[in-house]
Amino acid sequence: MAKRMSLLRAGLSAALSLVLLLALAPSAFAKISWCDEDPVLNIGGRLVSVVVRVPEPNIQELDGGKVLIKVTVPENVDASLVLLTPFLNPDGSTADISVEQEVVFEESDDYNGKGSIPIRVELEISGIDEDEEFPVQLVVSQDGRSVQKTGESDGDVSVRFSVK
Repeated sequence: MAKRMSLLRAGLSAALSLVLLLALAPSAFAKISWCDEDPVLNIGGRLVSVVVRVPEPNIQELDGGKVLIKVTVPENVDASLVLLTPFLNPDGSTADISVEQEVVFEESDDYNGKGSIPIRVELEISGIDEDEEFPVQLVVSQDGRSVQKTGESDGDVSVRFSVK
C-alpha cells in the first residue's frame, strides 16, 4: 500500500510538472528577439535615448529603406543628436543591412522653463515592401524612466515624453 501511494504521489507530481510546463511554455516561445537602433539626443542639456526595435526575423526587410526619427521640441530649447548607432542584432553585432537613418528636429511652442520639457518622438519607416508589414517598437528613455509604443512598419509610431 505504501509503495502504491508513493507511485501515486510521483505520478501526480509528474502530471503537475507537465501542466506547469505547458502553461509556461507558450510565453517562452512567443518571446521576440529585437534588433535595435539607439540614437542618443541632447535635449536642453539632458541626455535622452531613443530606441527603435525591429523583430530579428524582419530586420532584412529594412535593407534599402529609410528610418526617420522626428523629434519635436519647444522652439526655445536646444536639441541635438549626440550619437547614432547602426541597427544591432540581439547578440550585439551590427545587422548586415543598408538602411538610411535620419534624426530631424522640429519646433513646437515655447517652453516656459518650469518643470519637464515636453517632447514628441515620431518614427517613420519608408522605402520598404509595403506587403511585408511587421511590428516595430519605439522606446524613449531618460534616467531610468521610459515610454514605449508598439506599432506597425507601415504606420507612424509616436511617443510623448517629458524630459526632466
